[in-house]
Amino acid sequence: MAANNELIHRVQQQLLEDDCLIPGVQHDDPADKAKHATVSASSHVVSGLPANIQTGSTRAVWGSMGVRPDLTQKGTHRWMSEPAIDFPAWIDLEWDESVVVGRIQVIFDTGMHRLLTLSHDDRNTARMEWGPQPETVRDYVLHYCGDGSSWADFLAIHDNY
Repeated sequence: MAANNELIHRVQQQLLEDDCLIPGVQHDDPADKAKHATVSASSHVVSGLPANIQTGSTRAVWGSMGVRPDLTQKGTHRWMSEPAIDFPAWIDLEWDESVVVGRIQVIFDTGMHRLLTLSHDDRNTARMEWGPQPETVRDYVLHYCGDGSSWADFLAIHDNY
């Protein structure tokens, strides 16, 4: 039976939208309006530029313990605010003209840099961080500027664990 490459691609894209990691596959949704926005932020670290959210990847999986180099793009693929700067931290997407947004997807990359696997091996279990991961974003608010001059809350999440 011949592979249906278009169907495979659509399934992979849906899995990526559902926050799955598929090494070597980039998210390439043509309706992704974030890729065409100007992105700015309250602060950032050198490896966590705001524009990293536009790469089509949602995980930093390269390096000595990561995915094979031929299956991933080097980089963090996420925005990271400067820890020394107090909250609130924010990231802003702005377009040259009004856009209609049909869906918003926010991905918080937590714990991908350390062991998170249940195991019967006590050596692995002792190295795991149990409970909510320390970098998990607990509270966040999505705002929008509908009329070009004033901001309004769209969604507020508290105790995100």
